[in-house]
Amino acid sequence: FSVEGLLDFDRSQVYDGSRVYHNEVDSAFYQHYNLAKSSFKYSTLDLYNLEFMIGSAAVGEIFSGATKDALSTLLYVWYFLLITFFAFSVYRLIRFRQLNIRLNESNQTIRVQTEQLESQNAKLKKVVHTKDKLFSIIGHDLKGPLTSLITIVSLAESNKISVDETRSFIHDAGAAAKHNLDLLDNLLRWSMQNSGADQIRKTSFKLFELASSTKDQLQVVASTKNLHIVNEVDEKLMLHADYQMISTVLRNLISNAIKFSFPGRSITIGAREEGGKAVVSVSDSGVGMNEEELNALFQAGTDVVRRGTNDEPGTGLGLVVVNDFIQRHKGELKVYSEEGKGSTFEVWLPNGWYIPEELLQTEFELSN
Repeated sequence: FSVEGLLDFDRSQVYDGSRVYHNEVDSAFYQHYNLAKSSFKYSTLDLYNLEFMIGSAAVGEIFSGATKDALSTLLYVWYFLLITFFAFSVYRLIRFRQLNIRLNESNQTIRVQTEQLESQNAKLKKVVHTKDKLFSIIGHDLKGPLTSLITIVSLAESNKISVDETRSFIHDAGAAAKHNLDLLDNLLRWSMQNSGADQIRKTSFKLFELASSTKDQLQVVASTKNLHIVNEVDEKLMLHADYQMISTVLRNLISNAIKFSFPGRSITIGAREEGGKAVVSVSDSGVGMNEEELNALFQAGTDVVRRGTNDEPGTGLGLVVVNDFIQRHKGELKVYSEEGKGSTFEVWLPNGWYIPEELLQTEFELSN
């Protein structure tokens, strides 16, 4: 308070219970509360013919200007540190995610490269197996029969063998020549297929006619074991495929059936249409196969090669060629076999259908 501009009173003195005299002046009363003098706002009050000046300071002004500045600075520093910490945390999180993404990409690249290496390694092993198999075939299976032929011809020229022996040797020479011819044909087609030179050339043809032609080619060989080849293919069944490849497939399957059939039995060629596919089958009642032999059928690198019921030699190459040609037609080869009872080979090929009866009749009339 200020009275007539002369006397100042500090309110704390009143609150302390001390008596205030008019002649007591506290010119620095505002300092008791750490207030700046400029923080006070004054108003006048006339009372008892005296003019009282009353000053008041706002509650928010409890700190001095210097203190306020220090606190503001401290608060700003705290805000800055908080924001910096938050920004750094966000940066670290983003950086961690980027590193995690790069790590995943690197792992994926390594996996792809590993798979490629494994695939190349598998292909390399296959090439090595193929090379070894070819050398084995050329060095043994092909050279052996040729040596026998040379020996037979030499003996025949020298007249050192009888007529019956000559006939027997001629028969053996024919069998050896047939074996070599089939082997060379399979080798040629297999090498062309593996080199990519043997392209598929599809045409539409009757399966019955293909089966009849193949039967006629092999009936002479079958007759040596008194085997009868039966053609049960439906004359109306058509197939759109590479004729030469399917002919090789059928010839190899029938040759195998002859090889593993017991003398005096029969071999059946059948075919049907199922779900838009032609299903060609070759069945025999020969020696059959066990599970191990079934698993080794289509592996060119396998050493499991069986001899026929008349001790006919084999290379295992025929069925490898068969399976390759069928796969190139997007087909499937199924084998059903029971040891001691025989085997059935089914070739499933797309694009098989029946000729309508009226078209078959028209074709028959035109051909006659």
